[in-house]
Amino acid sequence: MQIYNKFLTQLQGKLASSSGLSHWIVQRLSALSIFALVSLLVVFDSIYAFAVLSFIISVHIFVGMSTLVDDYVHDDHQYIYGITFIKLLIIFLLKTIFIIFI
Repeated sequence: MQIYNKFLTQLQGKLASSSGLSHWIVQRLSALSIFALVSLLVVFDSIYAFAVLSFIISVHIFVGMSTLVDDYVHDDHQYIYGITFIKLLIIFLLKTIFIIFI
């Protein structure tokens, strides 16, 4: 889980320091990856593809919700609470997915 948290922190740092274009690119690439992996799961029932799909969906959700917080939350304390809530939500989502399916 440390690797995942480190990845999200690095991703958040890179996205926060850049323009909205990088958010848009990450969202579109993750959406295309989700589409490709879902079609792959329909053809081949692979647990590895499901694990990658879960990770990409969580990145997609994290980037989308972080963009909402970045754009619409202007108070520093609420911003920290919002980003922390999003991180906890993603961690809970991944733990739930892996406990149920693996």
